[in-house]
Amino acid sequence: MSNTRWGTGLLLFVSCAVAHAQSAAPKRWVLTRADVAVISVPPAIRNQLGDLEYDDTSSVQGVMVDLNGDGTKDYIIQSAQSLCGNGGCDYAIVDGATGKSLGTVFGGTLVVGGAAAHSFPAIETVSHLSAESVTDATYSFDGSCYVESSTRVVSGASLDSLDSRLAKLPRFRP
Repeated sequence: MSNTRWGTGLLLFVSCAVAHAQSAAPKRWVLTRADVAVISVPPAIRNQLGDLEYDDTSSVQGVMVDLNGDGTKDYIIQSAQSLCGNGGCDYAIVDGATGKSLGTVFGGTLVVGGAAAHSFPAIETVSHLSAESVTDATYSFDGSCYVESSTRVVSGASLDSLDSRLAKLPRFRP
């Protein structure tokens, strides 16, 4: 009977450990230009958006999401349409708790999640160079800002595989 209790306890422990590991795994989601909306941005953050070509009367486009799990929504702010092209847009990443800029990434599609560094998830961007190729870049948080950690040009069968992978990921939903 003690072997049964021990086995049941071990099974329960393993099940809990697996469930915790699965819940702690970073979730990945996709953000496209079509997913952003008008968001309210505090004046201190809005004052940092000069490089995104927003004037004082422009509506700011982006999303608010807790990137680092601190309970405060952070900002992913898309540049004004004047800076967007076929390849994508600039996106400013701002820490909602401190109001500090965490850097800028460029892309048409952003994949947020995956390996986290210093509590912030990696951000992969896909930018179309042409109908047959894209630039696939990954930005990692280095403790103070997002920096490009890898980049590659993708075409042919690799592009088909990338498109298939992106199509399976959930889109951002507020």
